[in-house]
Amino acid sequence: AFLLIVFMKEMNMKKVYALFMYSQLMLLSFSVFANCDINGKCTYDCSPDSSNLTCTAILENGTLIISGTGAMKDYKYEGSSHNWHVVDVPWKDQIDQIENVVIAGEITSIGNGTFTGCDSLKNVVLSSNVKRIGRFSFIESNLENINLENVTAIEAAAFCRTNLSEVMLSDKLEKISWQVFDSTNLVSLSIPDSVTSIGWAAFAGLPYTKVYCNNINGRCDKIFSDTDTYLPTDNIINYTIESDRYVYKGLRYRTLEDMQKNRPVKRIYTIQEATAVSKPTGNIFRLRYK
Repeated sequence: AFLLIVFMKEMNMKKVYALFMYSQLMLLSFSVFANCDINGKCTYDCSPDSSNLTCTAILENGTLIISGTGAMKDYKYEGSSHNWHVVDVPWKDQIDQIENVVIAGEITSIGNGTFTGCDSLKNVVLSSNVKRIGRFSFIESNLENINLENVTAIEAAAFCRTNLSEVMLSDKLEKISWQVFDSTNLVSLSIPDSVTSIGWAAFAGLPYTKVYCNNINGRCDKIFSDTDTYLPTDNIINYTIESDRYVYKGLRYRTLEDMQKNRPVKRIYTIQEATAVSKPTGNIFRLRYK
């Protein structure tokens, strides 16, 4: 009986030890896979394959900070309409924890599929070094705020089905790719003079969005006729600029913002004009000055 008790105790100890070692192995394997410490701080490598460029991402308290040099890696994405999701990003298992993203350092490009379907993402801050937004990088996320004034390349469906309501584009952007702003919350958008082409369905699902475009030499007429952007014709404001005034349908505006808010400049008469117009009609004009 004594030997049996000793044997059982030894077996229990071996079992406890085995369970302990197994649990440690699982924790180790998790930490290797997720690169997260016990406090929930996660570190990832986002460097491109076969490259001497460096990219490191750190996730802590809902904010992912990406820093390094050069371009981020392009990632895979998959799905269908309203069901797109990331495939191989290193933060895949923590994707729902990411609420804010900061692209810092000398990172020049956000890779394809980087935040595809990231439901919790709302805000993105870009350094002035970021020049490219990869395709499907933010599609079907809940992104609300991002400043694109330094970005010169925005690839297909980058912001499709997000909550963007306002955005400023770079005056060096040459192309708006297909479905870039499809089904966003944009109220209005100004097309930079540098843009020479707009892709298919770039403004699909935006029945009330006003898009403002400088129609110098018929530029806007051409780029909106080359492909179907899905933007209603009445929502395309093709203005011209004359003597530092923005002109649309015979009305003149001091600034583009005044045009967007429908605040035209009132007619200004010179003494000669007022005299000539008033004589046959008997009208009295009050002179206005700029």
